[in-house]
Amino acid sequence: PVIVMLYGQMPTLQGAQISNLYEKLGETGIETEIQQKLAAGLKVTIEEEKRDVIEEYVLYLQEHVHVSSAQHDSVLAPVHPQWGTIVRHEYALERLIERKLKLWNQIQRARRNQERAQQEAEKKVEK
Repeated sequence: PVIVMLYGQMPTLQGAQISNLYEKLGETGIETEIQQKLAAGLKVTIEEEKRDVIEEYVLYLQEHVHVSSAQHDSVLAPVHPQWGTIVRHEYALERLIERKLKLWNQIQRARRNQERAQQEAEKKVEK
């Protein structure tokens, strides 16, 4: 039957229990109280099996599919010998740009201060 297709010849304990309950119920309707109990047991067993399969799937994903942050970082780490030089040049350029921006800001402040001083001097002369 279909159960054998799902579990093969070596079913899990719950798989064997599902198969056994399914065979006891047969394909007739649920008419007697015993069949209702068997059907309720079958539903519970199927839900337990479903939960176990989901747990196993999550574990499989964690072990074989998902990449940990350490693995992710190691994949992105540069390995070519020239990378050290490239990174040093990048930091040097960054420091150089920062110094130039700082100098530019100082020059701008000095110009503004000079312009203010000239404007104040012109106002004093006018008065």
